[in-house]
Amino acid sequence: MSALRYAWIGLALLLSGCGECSDDFDCPGVDVCTDAVCERARCTRDEACPPAQVCRANACVERRAVAPPQPEPVVITPGQGS
Repeated sequence: MSALRYAWIGLALLLSGCGECSDDFDCPGVDVCTDAVCERARCTRDEACPPAQVCRANACVERRAVAPPQPEPVVITPGQGS
């Protein structure tokens, strides 16, 4: 194959969103890099994702459980006061 033909094939793959990536910036337009493959963006807001998921970097991901805050310990020392 000629170099020009390889260039056209590479350009077609880039524009179609196919190809390997390591970061969202490697993908064309608003595509995102998911598992080393460019995909169309799936969300822009948390409301666009299914329940129990949130929108992070244009992709719906599982919502992380947040641990409740732990109460401050109360220290009582005998003999203080009166």
